[in-house]
Parts: sequence; C-alpha cells; structure tokens
Amino acid sequence: NTLGLFEKHLERIVELIQPEMNALDMLGVVIDVCFPDGDVSLCLHRYDPQNDLEKLVTNADQIDFALIILHGPHGEDGTIQGLLDLLNIPYQGSGVLGSALAMDKIVSKQIYAQAGLRIPPYQVVTREAPPHSEQILSQVGLPVVVKPVKGGSSIGMSIVREPDDLSSALAAAFECDEVVLAERYIKGVEVTGAVLGNQSKADQFFLAQ
Repeated sequence: NTLGLFEKHLERIVELIQPEMNALDMLGVVIDVCFPDGDVSLCLHRYDPQNDLEKLVTNADQIDFALIILHGPHGEDGTIQGLLDLLNIPYQGSGVLGSALAMDKIVSKQIYAQAGLRIPPYQVVTREAPPHSEQILSQVGLPVVVKPVKGGSSIGMSIVREPDDLSSALAAAFECDEVVLAERYIKGVEVTGAVLGNQSKADQFFLAQ
C-alpha cells in the first residue's frame, strides 16, 4: 500500500526531499515518490506545472505518489488536485472540494458562520460595482484588512488605518483578483495547526505560532 509506505518512511522522505523544497521558486513542483520493492529508496522527479503538465499526464501510470509543493491559484484551489484525481495519482493534503473552499475567503467565512464560529464584520467588493469608501468604513470600521478573495498568503493584502488609504489598498487587491474582501482588523496571534488523516484516523499535531 503506497500510502502506508509513505507514512512509514515519512521522516526519511522529508529528509530526502528537503534540498528540493529549499530550491523551489514561488511556482513550486509536483514530485512523484517511488517505492521499488517496498524499499525506502525514492525516485524523485520534478514536474513544473507551467511546462510539464503533458509529461505528468504521460507518466501518470509510473507515479506512485505526488507531493504537491505549490502556492496560490491552481496549486491550492483544487485545480492540480482535480488533475491528479483524474490521473488516479494519490497526493497529500486536502482534496478538490476542501482546497477550493479553503481558497475562497468568502465561502470559508460563510461556512464558519454556519458552524457557529465568530467572524469579523466584512464586505465583499467587486471591481464592476465597488461601493463608496464611506460605505465600507461604516460597515467594517477601522482598521480594515483589504485582500483578494482567492489570493494566497499576504499577496495583494493591505491593512488600512486611515480612510484616505482605502482606495489605494483596493487598487492593489484588484491587481490580484476581480473580487476583494474588506474585513475588520483583528489584533492577535496567528496559530497554525496541522491534521494528518481523515475522520476517526485523524491525528492533530502541535500548534505553531
């Protein structure tokens, strides 16, 4: 079982691929992991999604496992996950639906609210019909965080503390997306928690600040 071998030799795999991960640019790669005769020996092959998708499809039946090291649109939004599903190549991380929902900040907020979680006040801003700055500030208040709805990390994000800075923050976010989220700034500590597995077999790892 490929996934069982992957979990069994996880520390060794991380050790072997670390040089590859350190050499990645923003685009990232897909790496296939081979287990000849159940051994821990690995065959690592880089697939750059910008140029190597045809090669990835051609070699699909030779790939045991894909390690996705991609960032942002097409890498985290379910696109590459859907392609790998079609090719019957197992991979780490969330599937198509989970990736797509997590990448869309508006849909994520709606799910959080439905689950009873508290979320800060926000307003959706579109390029075609942007509301007046006064309307955004009256609903959200200051400081306000402005960011692309489907952008990754802090790309295109601004924290607006003065009313006169809102227009430039919206313009910067619109360079990355057609839809922008403006939400009240919440001062606090960012915490990351990883979960490995699914449902009853899920393991929670330590929290990192």
